[in-house]
Amino acid sequence: MNTPKGIFSIITGFLESDEHPKDAAIREMKEELGLNAVETNFLGIFPFSKANQILMAYHIKAEGTIELNEELDEITLIKRTDLNGYSESGKFEVQKWLDELNVSNKLNL
Repeated sequence: MNTPKGIFSIITGFLESDEHPKDAAIREMKEELGLNAVETNFLGIFPFSKANQILMAYHIKAEGTIELNEELDEITLIKRTDLNGYSESGKFEVQKWLDELNVSNKLNL
């Protein structure tokens, strides 16, 4: 799937045969960004009805130097506080992540 220029997404991918979802998340991060997982926490399962799929979201703390593979043209870093309001737009996986990090959607940092 080609994403239009200037549109960004979280790292995503599909499971390999007999692969655990946690292992797939770690693998996709390594393949697409070249980073090594240090800590992996399951956030939850979320509907992605536009593609008739479900998302299994993980928060992965990583180390290393970002090296984009051929699937990515560019990356952008977004401050946590710039994600405020995502719960109102149906981006529940982002709000769950913010909640896990104790970032209120009412903070003005």
